[in-house]
Amino acid sequence: MSRREQALAAICRLRDFEHSRQALVHAQAQQQAHASGEALRRAHATLAEGLRLAGSAASGEVLQLERDQAARKLLGHLHRGTQVQQEVHDAALKARVLAAAGHLAAQHRCDHAADQLAVERTQQQFVRDVRDYDACSDLLLAQRMAWPRP
Repeated sequence: MSRREQALAAICRLRDFEHSRQALVHAQAQQQAHASGEALRRAHATLAEGLRLAGSAASGEVLQLERDQAARKLLGHLHRGTQVQQEVHDAALKARVLAAAGHLAAQHRCDHAADQLAVERTQQQFVRDVRDYDACSDLLLAQRMAWPRP
């Protein structure tokens, strides 16, 4: 194996490692995006339930200022929590897209290194085949010249 072929094989192994690492980062980003999406759905459901309960409690009852203020405060807290979950989910989606792009780029680099290694191996095999053919031809010529002629 030539030094160039050894170097390309080493680059190929490094690219494979980088590809595996990027695949792991991408999988983790997908899991985080899924988890944040679930948390966002739960926050929306909790907020919707709070709004429903606040709406049903307020209709037709005597005003109770303290209860209304507590309900408003709770709904405000639920709304802020939902907004925070939305921001976390948006960030997770962006991270997933970036991880997917990194994974794809790593795949392209890995494929390119493998292609270069295959070309180098093909060229080295061709050189060996030509050398072997040339040596075989020289041997045959020498044998033919050495044979006694009648």
